Amino acid sequence: MKLSQMVDSRFKPTVEKLMKQPLPIKVAFRLKGSLKKMEEELNKYNELYKELINRHANKKEDGSVDLTPDGMVTIPNEQIVLVNKELSDLHSLEIEIDSFTVDELGKDLVLTVEELLVLEGFILA
Repeated sequence: MKLSQMVDSRFKPTVEKLMKQPLPIKVAFRLKGSLKKMEEELNKYNELYKELINRHANKKEDGSVDLTPDGMVTIPNEQIVLVNKELSDLHSLEIEIDSFTVDELGKDLVLTVEELLVLEGFILA
């Protein structure tokens, strides 16, 4: 699964919905392990993301990040291409996570088509 899929804002709520579904115990066990691994990977991602932004953001004289009045970080124009490249490289990383078939998740599984698209690669047909 690509890291970009896990950082998609729709991914976490969809996985949380999946966790609330009644699942066979073996699947629930594997799912819990996968979710723990995802949390670890997301924590690493968040740390690296913050480092990347801090490294390239406009700075105040004291070296701290210079925020706009509405709390946004700005990046110098000449750094934007580099930041986007580094983010793209980070998002393209493959993360080894167990996948599940629809059959394994049980016949009572209720997800929308959009939710299945968000979980593509994590839930297989």
